[in-house]
Amino acid sequence: YMGDVFINWANELKAAGVTAHILPGLLPIVSYGGFQRMTELCKTRVPKELREAIEAIKDDEAKVKQFGIDQCTEMCRKLIAAGYTHLHFYCLNQEGATFAIMKNLGLPTE
Repeated sequence: YMGDVFINWANELKAAGVTAHILPGLLPIVSYGGFQRMTELCKTRVPKELREAIEAIKDDEAKVKQFGIDQCTEMCRKLIAAGYTHLHFYCLNQEGATFAIMKNLGLPTE
């Protein structure tokens, strides 16, 4: 959930001589419970602002899903602007959010 951290890390690897393609992995937020479980399970660092924003809407499923789509779309835009042309989405059988993000980015969904 911190695109800048990924970009800096990947730049450090490239500077160290790593030539393999490094793909950002993206897990869109589609539900509050799922977000909580996955970030705890994976020990994910979550920015305070993001955690506060999702806590404020945690009881409204539609708002949480739209927030996740918007947040992931912006992170993708940041990654694309930094030169990442390939993005890996972890859908976890929730492909609707991924397709919405792809549509927001003007990418083909078929």
